[in-house]
Amino acid sequence: MKQENKRFQTLLQKFFLQWMITQRNVSPETIKSYRDAFRLFIKYLEVAHKIKPSAVTVNCLEAEYILGFLDFLEKERQNQPKTINNRLSAICSFLRFLSFEVPEYSDLLCRSLMIPFRKDERRQMDFLTKEEYQALVNACESGSELGRRDKLMLLILYNTGVRVSELIGIKISDIIMDADGSPSYLRINGKGRKKRDVPLWKNTAVFLHKFIEIHEINNGKLFVNRIDGELTRSGVRYRLSCLVKKHRI
Repeated sequence: MKQENKRFQTLLQKFFLQWMITQRNVSPETIKSYRDAFRLFIKYLEVAHKIKPSAVTVNCLEAEYILGFLDFLEKERQNQPKTINNRLSAICSFLRFLSFEVPEYSDLLCRSLMIPFRKDERRQMDFLTKEEYQALVNACESGSELGRRDKLMLLILYNTGVRVSELIGIKISDIIMDADGSPSYLRINGKGRKKRDVPLWKNTAVFLHKFIEIHEINNGKLFVNRIDGELTRSGVRYRLSCLVKKHRI
């Protein structure tokens, strides 16, 4: 049994370090998402089935365990179908990887791969009017470091239409300057490692230039948190929620 435990840990490590990074060349965001899925799955096995992380084997990928995990996500964590499907997608990717690595488990893997994804009703895309957007910008305290960062995030989001994950990934090296040294374009690193250049409006470029000068940013990420660490999607969501509450009227 100990050999089986070690085998599972080795396979999972190979899946992340060799299959996903080297062979599939997936984005860091995808790796984070898959990592979180397995962290939750292993935690579920420990809580619901008393299987310690060190005791997990390939047999723990039986369909009944995975179905129980999906129900756990829905009932205990109150996850929406989209989130549940993302977790299942991560597990299915690992199952397909295992079909090449451990063909002796083909029957188990095939049964688990037949688990259907949840139906996800796509809601209509929400949007902000120009007045609502301006109200959020006005709520930013441009005299403070946090307020300037909030305003720059809003300007770039509204100007470029980037995803939040793309916003927090912008580096100083992604800012393309024109002949007079002013920001002209942003090089966006999108999903699937696809890159695109997006032009900046004049007001966005002017504020971005001032932001870089005031905060003396020479390299690294454009947006950081208060302790100069990586700004997260939840951090952006929190700041936007604060602005909405402040200027809701």
